[in-house]
Amino acid sequence: MNFDKEMLDKDIQIHNIQDRFNEVSYSYHNKLLELLDAKTNGDGKGGDTIGELYRNVNGLFSSVIGLQKNMVEASMDLVKLQLERAFEITALKYPEIKGNKE
Repeated sequence: MNFDKEMLDKDIQIHNIQDRFNEVSYSYHNKLLELLDAKTNGDGKGGDTIGELYRNVNGLFSSVIGLQKNMVEASMDLVKLQLERAFEITALKYPEIKGNKE
């Protein structure tokens, strides 16, 4: 198993998630400001767009949380790969990390 390639792939995945997170987070904050403005100053349409803005903000917030979760999980996977590699390089055995019951 080539750990270097696997770690690089995981690192690329984390950076891709981070880029997507930045985009979605920016959209979320913009829509949230629009919603707050519409609720504070009115939307000029008798409140018709407030429900749509609320649903949009809710969806974006869910995406932000999901992307954060994915980033944490991918980061933990990368750390696990790095620890496994360190143990292999030093010839130490750690059954719980390798999944073996030696």
